[in-house]
Amino acid sequence: MDDSRQHFHFTLAGLQAGVLGTMAMVGWLVLCSVAVGRSPWLPVNLFAILFHGPNAYRNYYHPDSWSGMAFLVFTYGLAGAAWGQLVGFFGKTEGYRVLALCGVLTGLILHTVVFGMLVKSLAPIIGIYAPDMQMRIGHVLWGLALANTPAYARRIAFQNSVR
Repeated sequence: MDDSRQHFHFTLAGLQAGVLGTMAMVGWLVLCSVAVGRSPWLPVNLFAILFHGPNAYRNYYHPDSWSGMAFLVFTYGLAGAAWGQLVGFFGKTEGYRVLALCGVLTGLILHTVVFGMLVKSLAPIIGIYAPDMQMRIGHVLWGLALANTPAYARRIAFQNSVR
């Protein structure tokens, strides 16, 4: 298999890991929200503020909720694809523990950059209502999901070789 194809497999695998990690992060935030008696839509409504203003932060489902979910899937899926490129470039295909540690660190760095600096500067109200510790744990879960990138890349390469 040529090198460019292998990098493409890792990019797709990183995208897959990033999106699955986003689902884990959102699932965690939903679980925490429900545990304190709030709506399961509240975490994604928090990010819908970026597109629809403070009125999007509702304790119930509203069509604006999907824009918050789309923001999370797009942002962290794209970050996962970038992760896949790096993993493919550096050839880190073994050592799950090392990848998991690097993924967790990446998640915490992304928490600081995307959530802590960018999102809070675009919509300061998010900083007021966001459960910061739960967001950090969600980013750790996202980072742990990234460690599966080599396995996903092998599966993608195998499926392409069978065809």
